[in-house]
Amino acid sequence: MISIAMATYNGEKYLPLQIDSILNQSFQDIEIIICDDCSTDSTWNILQDYSKRDGRIKCFSNEIKLAEADYYAYADQDDIWKENHLQLLYSQIENADIACGNAEIIDEFGDYHGQKLNEIDFLFSFPGSEKVPYRILYNSGCFQGASMLLRKSFVEVALPIPEKV
Repeated sequence: MISIAMATYNGEKYLPLQIDSILNQSFQDIEIIICDDCSTDSTWNILQDYSKRDGRIKCFSNEIKLAEADYYAYADQDDIWKENHLQLLYSQIENADIACGNAEIIDEFGDYHGQKLNEIDFLFSFPGSEKVPYRILYNSGCFQGASMLLRKSFVEVALPIPEKV
């Protein structure tokens, strides 16, 4: 089983597309744990509706560490997953702690325009330095939480992330 953790806040615009893309995964042995951060729009109502329709969805307000599966996947409320997203990551993790994929950049309507996340040079500046590309900072790789599958034993060791990181 894979536990998918999603945090939401005022996500009514994107949430249905993301939840539907998770429910339509070719890998179906999942649970979806959604924690809402006191949204003021209809996010909570949308979450409640989905949880009533599908028992794999569990909704909470400001709760942490609720996942129970051996693998964790993280979902952002404005992502849309391809139907084989979890299957690809699960088939690649084998004995590793983390499996990482790439991400296609989509617009607010979910349309892909030919650019992937690892092709973008986000520029960051630090005090006393020039702007540097994101990929250089992270060993020429560009991975986001929503494109990873993590083994539970790894997450238990990695968390909590120290404040200075």
